[in-house]
Amino acid sequence: MDERDSYRGRVSYTRGVLGRRTAATRFDLLAAEFGTTARTVQRLFREYVGVGPKWVIRRHRAHEAAVRAEDGDWSALAAELGYSDQAHLIREFTTAVGTPPARPPRPPGGNPVSEYDLDTDPTRLDRAAVYGFLSTEAYWARWRTRAHVDAQIDGAWRVVGAYERATGAQVGFARAISDGVSLAYLADVFVLPSARGRGLGKALVRTMVEEGPGAHFRWLLHTADAHSLYAGFGFAAPDATALERPHATRPEPA
Repeated sequence: MDERDSYRGRVSYTRGVLGRRTAATRFDLLAAEFGTTARTVQRLFREYVGVGPKWVIRRHRAHEAAVRAEDGDWSALAAELGYSDQAHLIREFTTAVGTPPARPPRPPGGNPVSEYDLDTDPTRLDRAAVYGFLSTEAYWARWRTRAHVDAQIDGAWRVVGAYERATGAQVGFARAISDGVSLAYLADVFVLPSARGRGLGKALVRTMVEEGPGAHFRWLLHTADAHSLYAGFGFAAPDATALERPHATRPEPA
């Protein structure tokens, strides 16, 4: 293999590490993943990526902070992502994104999730709202048509919707497919931006995974973000016994 191709592959791999693990948030950890010195990593990133690794790390941490904002405890989040404190998180996020991180205001006292209903009734779903988010905002589902989304909901083993108690409007969703006995796959978990910061993401996963008939199932999941949220429910990287056959081509929207 050409040496440049080898370097290019290693840079691509190391960038992938950032997308898969929250822990890769420091330059020294990135160099360790690369198996070389920090100076070499910096040179190769600038040559093959166009920016330095510190820029990539900052963007990754800012993205993870945005995804995890609904956890509520920003001090703990700052520590987990490698920031010195909450102020450091906000300052670096603003530098990377251009605006301060937005956290919806919480009502004084009480549990903010209490403003919402979680319901497993599929007939209550606002399918237009689910399709609207998945087809425009979800990086994993923008190729789906309305017919695709309807078919997936119809074929789901279980769905969970989150609804504003005051208006009945749907603000969150999760679905699962399963054999109904021992295995289930979690998919399409989302919360609308207007309802984030209230713990609804965790509530959706908890309702689906821990509080339903699949509480003792083996659960599977694919995701490029929010790994620490799912880790709180026992999700982890698969061991060497897991194999996957990816689809060869993805259907184009009609």
